[in-house]
Amino acid sequence: VGTINMPKIRPQWPSSCGTARVPPSAPLAVTTHVTLVSALTFAAIGTLAVPQELGHWGLILGMLIVPTLISMPALFSAVQRLGAARASLLTTTDPLWALLFAALLLGEPLGPSQIAGGALILGGAVLAQSRRSTQRLSAL
Repeated sequence: VGTINMPKIRPQWPSSCGTARVPPSAPLAVTTHVTLVSALTFAAIGTLAVPQELGHWGLILGMLIVPTLISMPALFSAVQRLGAARASLLTTTDPLWALLFAALLLGEPLGPSQIAGGALILGGAVLAQSRRSTQRLSAL
């Protein structure tokens, strides 16, 4: 079994945030902490239960692999490589990806409102990524 070599993340705070220093964190370590805190929160409010059916375990495994073990470290790496502002633009397209995967993998029908909403999300991300918007953000 090999190891995953993920870069450590060093948050880059604007100068207006003060002089506090945050040590770099490995993406998988951050993912582990998020998962643990989430599980403890659900256990504390009484909604954490052990699945009784095999199909439910498959759903849990799918939720573990895709959003937790793939997307969170990918997001942390994107923040490191692209910066927080550009990486946050990528996260605004999450509903679009959910819509596409629901249609492709689950056979969910796409109606006019879903297509229009996806187009608005994509258009907003493209508009925010445009050169003028980027220059305005950097001026702040």
